Amino acid sequence: MPLPTAFFLLDSPHHPKELDIGTFLVSIVCFLPSFLSSCLDARRASTMVFLALNERGLE
Repeated sequence: MPLPTAFFLLDSPHHPKELDIGTFLVSIVCFLPSFLSSCLDARRASTMVFLALNERGLE
């Protein structure tokens, strides 16, 4: 999970905040595609379950 790592880097005392904000933004940009695809997969799965339950209810 890149996002908790980004939050850890943001709060890390070992690096200046300017570098951490850049790292944080890069982590978010890298994290967004996987996050969006997992959201779409979950939505697709819930839609399939809903359709399956709906078909079962109609029979």
